[in-house]
Amino acid sequence: MERVRWTFPEFAANPRNVRLGLATDGFNPYGVLNQHHSTWPIFVFPYNLPPWKCMKKEYMVMTVLITEDPGRSINV
Repeated sequence: MERVRWTFPEFAANPRNVRLGLATDGFNPYGVLNQHHSTWPIFVFPYNLPPWKCMKKEYMVMTVLITEDPGRSINV
């Protein structure tokens, strides 16, 4: 198994620093494929928790909900 190389190992070594993961995926809420409307939720996961906890629903936070085409309004 290959070891992960951290870009900033001194940051990850300090337990007071918060490490966050970001996830997003767009979908069409109305199911009509020819519409240009889409919704993009953006979730943040705390990586300071143990691996069996960091992806649980109780610990993820939806930080932004983009309700337009992200190509035109991604700077929210």
